Amino acid sequence: MNAWLHITNACNLRCDYCYVHKTNENMSLETGQRAIRAIFQAVQIGGYRGVKLKFSGGEALLNRELIFALNHQARQLAEQAGLWFDSVVLSNGVAISERVITELQTHNIRLSISLDGVGNFHDIQRQLVNGQGSFRYIEQSLDRLAKHHMRPTITITISSRNMAGLPEAVDYLLRRGLRRHRSARLGSDDGAPPRDS
Repeated sequence: MNAWLHITNACNLRCDYCYVHKTNENMSLETGQRAIRAIFQAVQIGGYRGVKLKFSGGEALLNRELIFALNHQARQLAEQAGLWFDSVVLSNGVAISERVITELQTHNIRLSISLDGVGNFHDIQRQLVNGQGSFRYIEQSLDRLAKHHMRPTITITISSRNMAGLPEAVDYLLRRGLRRHRSARLGSDDGAPPRDS
């Protein structure tokens, strides 16, 4: 069973296609714990063999203490029930410090980063709160991750604005030894949220 947990509405980006209304609201620990228990009850009732948790936001890493607490709870429940368990944080990749990398590795949590292209092809869709592009910060995060031998999965949101840069993006990821997530996300030019394809 795959389950998404929306950890926070807070974000350090203002991507123009994002459907999340940005606030400082975070999921509470109590709500998260109830959600984890409900997920594992559903898994046992449904006869699933395992659980994959996806921590999202906003920028989920802005509330990482909650991620670590819920991940610990879920891993314990999985072990008790003899279930396979995996977890991943969905991140914009902007503020991944050495400390964050170490914490993710300690908690055995994988990482998925949104990268919509190289340079301006990314920046045209994914800006910081101040309106500046975010590509250079993501590139720095990718360098840090490589130093720690941590390879994130990459998610690309494709629109008419960055489609021409897709070959360069794929080449960039291949040169870095990275791969994109299996389901592409297509965005419309009318401001509607991207849809799975």
